[in-house]
Amino acid sequence: MNKRHFFNLCAPRTVVCPVRTSVVLFTVLFVFVPILLRAEELSRGIACLLECGDGKQAIELAADSGYLILAMDANPENVEKAKKTAMEAGILGRTLYVEQGTPDSIPFADNYVDLLVLDTVTAQDLTKSVSNEIMRVLAPLRGRAILKDKTITKPERPGSDWWSHKLHGPNNNPVSEDENFEFPPLLQFRAMPMYNSYNGSALTSDGKQILINDWTYHDLFRGSMCGRIFVQSVYNGQILWDGMIPENIEANMPVFVATKDALLMASGQGADVLRRDLTTGEELEPITLGDESRRIRWLAVDNGVLYALTGDPADVREPYKFLVQRTVYETQERDQTLFGTELEAWSLKDRRRIWSHNESWKIDFRTVAINDQKLYFYAEGRRLACLDAKTGKELWSNEGKTWIAQLVRPVHIKNNNIRGMSTLKVADGLIHLAVMEGSCGLFFHEENGRYITSFTTPVMKRLGYAGQQSLILNGECYNSGTYIDLKSGSLQRDNTISSSAGTAWCGITTYAPGTGVLGHSTLGYKTPCGVGAWVAGGVLLYSPSICTCDNHMPGSGAYVSGREIYEKIKNKPEHPLVKGPEGQGSPPSGSEIENGGWTAYRGGSRHQGSSAATVGRSVKTFWVSKPEHPFSYTTIYNSLVDQYDERPVPPVVVTNLVYTAGSDGIVTALNLSDGSIKWKQQINGSVLTSIAYEAGRLFVPGADGWVYALHADTGQLLWKRRVAPLERRIAVFDNLMSTWPVLSLAVDEGTVYATAGMSIICGSTTLALDTETGEIRWRRAIDPVLAGSHLPPDGDAVGLGGVTAVINDAVWVAGYGSIPLCLNKKDGTVVPLPSQTEQSRSGGNYFNFRGIYHMQGQNIIAVNDRCVLGGGRPLFENHQLREGKWKRVEFKLYHADENGWLDLTKAPARMLNISRLSPACDPDLIAYAAPPPVSKNNQPQRESDRSTSGLNVWKVADFVEENRVMMQEDPGMAVIKWTSVHRPLNESKALWSRPDLDMNALALAGDALIVTHAGSAKMASPSELPEKLAQQKPLIQYSDWRLTAFERESGEEMWMVSLPSEPLYDGLAVAADGTIIVTLRDGSVLAVRKEL
Repeated sequence: MNKRHFFNLCAPRTVVCPVRTSVVLFTVLFVFVPILLRAEELSRGIACLLECGDGKQAIELAADSGYLILAMDANPENVEKAKKTAMEAGILGRTLYVEQGTPDSIPFADNYVDLLVLDTVTAQDLTKSVSNEIMRVLAPLRGRAILKDKTITKPERPGSDWWSHKLHGPNNNPVSEDENFEFPPLLQFRAMPMYNSYNGSALTSDGKQILINDWTYHDLFRGSMCGRIFVQSVYNGQILWDGMIPENIEANMPVFVATKDALLMASGQGADVLRRDLTTGEELEPITLGDESRRIRWLAVDNGVLYALTGDPADVREPYKFLVQRTVYETQERDQTLFGTELEAWSLKDRRRIWSHNESWKIDFRTVAINDQKLYFYAEGRRLACLDAKTGKELWSNEGKTWIAQLVRPVHIKNNNIRGMSTLKVADGLIHLAVMEGSCGLFFHEENGRYITSFTTPVMKRLGYAGQQSLILNGECYNSGTYIDLKSGSLQRDNTISSSAGTAWCGITTYAPGTGVLGHSTLGYKTPCGVGAWVAGGVLLYSPSICTCDNHMPGSGAYVSGREIYEKIKNKPEHPLVKGPEGQGSPPSGSEIENGGWTAYRGGSRHQGSSAATVGRSVKTFWVSKPEHPFSYTTIYNSLVDQYDERPVPPVVVTNLVYTAGSDGIVTALNLSDGSIKWKQQINGSVLTSIAYEAGRLFVPGADGWVYALHADTGQLLWKRRVAPLERRIAVFDNLMSTWPVLSLAVDEGTVYATAGMSIICGSTTLALDTETGEIRWRRAIDPVLAGSHLPPDGDAVGLGGVTAVINDAVWVAGYGSIPLCLNKKDGTVVPLPSQTEQSRSGGNYFNFRGIYHMQGQNIIAVNDRCVLGGGRPLFENHQLREGKWKRVEFKLYHADENGWLDLTKAPARMLNISRLSPACDPDLIAYAAPPPVSKNNQPQRESDRSTSGLNVWKVADFVEENRVMMQEDPGMAVIKWTSVHRPLNESKALWSRPDLDMNALALAGDALIVTHAGSAKMASPSELPEKLAQQKPLIQYSDWRLTAFERESGEEMWMVSLPSEPLYDGLAVAADGTIIVTLRDGSVLAVRKEL
């Protein structure tokens, strides 16, 4: 069953709904309905049931609402009953999590829970500790705590501020007064949607963030996001409702306003202002400002009054098309078709017009602002004027020709990302005026409009960034955080209020007391250039990016103040150990039973995806094990949706058992002989990468921050150890996880190595644990890093992005927007990095260093003892994404020294520039997926296209030699450039290739290369798509899934077996007897073996 089924414009999904008996429904209905009635309009969000009993109430709530639920009970017998019932219903670990706990210790982060139920206790009977705990976790404004005799709410946090207009308020000054956030930041949530269609807009009000998508798209696979509205909780990121904006409007213009109760937006047809209830999304009665001949170009609300600029109808960009529609753009700017001539004010209370003002000259929608009950506007080429916002009476006008002459518009807009941003800001007695992509900014006195000075920089002259990086604070103006001296019109670089996280890049900058001047590409995120990042309600918010080519986290995200948490972690980290029940019997010991087995992700702790076993020349499918409740997933490709796919993890095979797990946290053992289930066990968090086996024990990485050791024959818990430094649960893409999830682990010679963490900003902890007892052998903590645009090149700051590998004496963990984490496996010390500084290694340019050294994907593969591939697809991306760009889905070849330690004295080469799947290698061959090279400007490049296409097979010796040749192309690597070692491989040196294949997994056996792939890749017909979306370029539809074996040396096809549905990325394993195990995306597992 899918998480929650919101309106989805595109992408059919394979969905299996759980079957619930009428007995269960009848039993809980009379209890469940009153709770929802008492929760008023809440129907989606985060819920917590503190005394869940047998779990029936929680199950019904999960089935009939949009909640993501944690059910707790102090009685372990109740917990087991609730888990069993939820597993039978198919919702355990999907929409419902069940665990043992008490009401005085709720594992959620502060201000997180929308619906909390403790309906067995009256308010008077609450202990102080339970009462305090409830108020700690309850979300402000939306949160409801349902007790036996009353409902408790939580008010807005004192000192909160909201971002109701495109640039904070109607004065267009991107300055938040929110007092509830300060650095260091702590991750609060990661949420869908994964990306924006294009720039659009974002607002916040009353505990809700509104994400508004453009009608055009930045990349083809964003088409399903076009025109979408998503309203999510500021505190936990859950989508509360979604819908569509009107056509015939430009979504990046300031035509949206969020009040406490409603979202207002221009209609695109006539001069109507549409209204949606901010809590439910219900359509409210519109406000009509004029007849069909007018269009709204700017909206603002101030003190209960609605203000608008209206103009004539004009062409806008066509929906569901690529963003660059140059003819429309140039017409809009050249002919000023999006400008207006009439300003008006309307009472929101009784919907009557208060006043109107007709201007003889056109007013740019970007040059209107309201501040302190005054309305300011710039009439193009004529004057800057001020009106009384209450009456519409003109207060002053400045028609100076000298300053007007400085406002020169460019012939062509260079940066379409920011063309909807306002360029008139008014605050604290100062007016800052510019025109879009003008080369200078002008300053005036707010009181009388008197001209003060102009300001420019070389960057402004070159790129026209005169407006988006300036703001007014306490009567002074700052550009990218640097003070502008209004007497001289120059920057004072020794006087800055820049954020320690960076001001960064080409987008807008914002300010809050706890951040300083903050850029849009900071803290691991990169919001759209024209949207930015800001603080509202005590939360630092980032909206989804439009970029796929850079090292940033996908999805929307948020941070809260983390000082107290980090101090607690540093002073007293907690890693409790829980033992399983006695009398389970000792797991089998010795390595003989696992010799030749597929004991971990991609075969073993080096993740090579290979086995010495032979698969034979004639095979057939022996069994298929279908899950009772299949995972749901997207089935149209190159298309982005707002839902996060459920997923299994690649299989592990040891002797006579196949082990699998998935995002629902359920670990399953299947008999290799016939696929029957031997046992099932559920942990308290998602499993995001493969489990690992050693000496009769299974080790499971839990996204709840724990490592679980299970008896391999029975599934019973032997022990579990929390690797996360404390308990703090948050939502990550519709899964409840620890702030420090265990994304992966590796086992080697009696030690399990597990790292808890995800973001550079929040730090990480690695534990080396005794496999038999769970005792800690060593602990290594990486402190949180306030990572903005820059990370130190020779420090131990790393993000975590995927698998853990053991290579000789080193433990490697896939980095995320950083170098890989590399630790000495004997004592956990960070492997020393070279003494070369950022300046000497990369010519003083941090971004060069990042482009060369940092990785983003989830894979670490030891090609041999000295060469390590790192990269591939990011761990949290959906599987239907097949497009990619270099840096985001690339593999770099890192170098290791004789100990297996990361050696950065040699820069890694981008060996596989566009490759999403994990390569397979053994001592002789390496096979990988990468599209064939194309020529562009007489330079070989790779297509920025399907990152799972093109099968290539090399001799390992030739592959390593090609790396040496690529390194020689930049002698000495004294100065690293963006283009260094970035050409594609010389494909003529490959042993053989099949550029036509679109693959999902590769594995090497002793006698064959095994591949899962699509037999057909066709364009989806318009009948398979919504009407509007069918207008864009066709989407690829894959089908006829196959498992095929090729001869290792020649590439000749040996055999082919049809698969019932799409296989999982990297979901292949080869057993010691040559049986091939394939995991499918719906969680099915099948076995293919030699015919007897």
